[in-house]
Amino acid sequence: ELLAGGVMYDAAGSVLWTHDLADEVLRIYGGEHYDSVVLGDLAGEADDDPVAVLVGSSAGAYVVDALTGRTRAVHRIGHAQGSKVAKVRPDLPGREVLLFTRWGNMGILTLLSGRGERLWDIQPDYVGQGTCPVHWPPAEAQLIWANASGPVQGLYDGFGRRVKELPALREAWGPRMRKDVASDVVRLGRDKTEYLALTFDGRVHLFGPAR
Repeated sequence: ELLAGGVMYDAAGSVLWTHDLADEVLRIYGGEHYDSVVLGDLAGEADDDPVAVLVGSSAGAYVVDALTGRTRAVHRIGHAQGSKVAKVRPDLPGREVLLFTRWGNMGILTLLSGRGERLWDIQPDYVGQGTCPVHWPPAEAQLIWANASGPVQGLYDGFGRRVKELPALREAWGPRMRKDVASDVVRLGRDKTEYLALTFDGRVHLFGPAR
């Protein structure tokens, strides 16, 4: 199947369902469209999976039954524009969904449980987008790498707490603007280590956990 915005299609291109609150999304000023979607067995419970999270700009985020398109929860989190699936809470079943707010009050990060509960909101900086999960030893679960600007460089745990500073990345980033630096998590060959990568001025700079 293919989930495109608020419409689910089967392999032949026929519509399986349309989001039951699609008209609401279209009516909300600054909403009027879906920016991204997340789909899968996110809840970790057979009765609740599969789950879809529809990120609907100024309409917020909609947690939806992925078999029917019916809304289970709505979170008004500002202009919701991006999403990442993570596993930052080992105490909870399933996985989590990290959401990003843009425009109006940029940089707010919101974490939802796989079932769709709103766990917390933080605002590390006023950019936000680019922030992503990373497995960074010795932590067993993933951490959240705040990487959208130079000063913000750091790692957050699944409770929204800043648990590690990344001064080497702040120094490397320097006074550059966000548009001039690309940040991502990468692996090299068969090595399962996840490195933090900053790319600028034609070079890739990799940072790994201290041994």
